[in-house]
Amino acid sequence: MRIALLWVAFGALALAAFESIGSFRSEFVQTIRSEDGKIIEYRGRVYAKSPYYGLWKYEKPMEKEIYIVDKQVVIYEPALEQATVSSLQNSIDFMALLRQSKRNSEGIYEATVFEQKYQILADEKGEPQKVFFIDKLHNEVQIIFKNAEINPVLEKEMFLFMPSGEIDLIRQ
Repeated sequence: MRIALLWVAFGALALAAFESIGSFRSEFVQTIRSEDGKIIEYRGRVYAKSPYYGLWKYEKPMEKEIYIVDKQVVIYEPALEQATVSSLQNSIDFMALLRQSKRNSEGIYEATVFEQKYQILADEKGEPQKVFFIDKLHNEVQIIFKNAEINPVLEKEMFLFMPSGEIDLIRQ
């Protein structure tokens, strides 16, 4: 659940120079370093579309999918055959956050979402490459995007959780 909350927080993130970004697709590597120095690495794919759609598909070390549509989050864990549905107080809008972030004097974009500060690095074309933040549990979180595509065609239906077969559905 902690990982999901990190992604939910991240889903709200953004870059100001990225006003022309309406959708985003990328592979990612997420590294979490705890206060005691332990490191956990996750790999997967992320999809985002304006105005408020997000999908994080974790592939390693375990499969997990996080679907975000406005204020609703569904965390699906195939190995457990269960999905958790939660409602948020605030909408998570990845694209709006990209547009809201501001470039500092060092060329790093910064955004604050729900009192959480994020730093975003962009390449020479102004495309998001890396995100860094320290979460509420004092973990250092770094997300590196690889093979990113800006403004790919993404159908809204891909962001809707449609379980196949029987699963346990938990509502929070």
